[in-house]
Amino acid sequence: MNRKHPSPRRHRDGAAALKASDGATETLTGTVDHIVYRSEETGYTVCVLKTTGHRDGLTVVGTCATIWAGETLTVEGQWTRHKLHGV
Repeated sequence: MNRKHPSPRRHRDGAAALKASDGATETLTGTVDHIVYRSEETGYTVCVLKTTGHRDGLTVVGTCATIWAGETLTVEGQWTRHKLHGV
């Protein structure tokens, strides 16, 4: 999986403001909240990961073995900014 981010800053309304990383790799561990998309053919998966220290779930994107909601997942990678969906 390959989407991560350094510590988020907080806006006045309490929402996390995430920024694209400087290329550093980060490792996160959390619980899979739900699967947004999964290709059975390629293993490409988009899921939401609940982690300690992040109020909202984090979107994780990458290729992996089949995972299910409720599983503990450790991911490593870099944060990227999607053209349509943001960080």
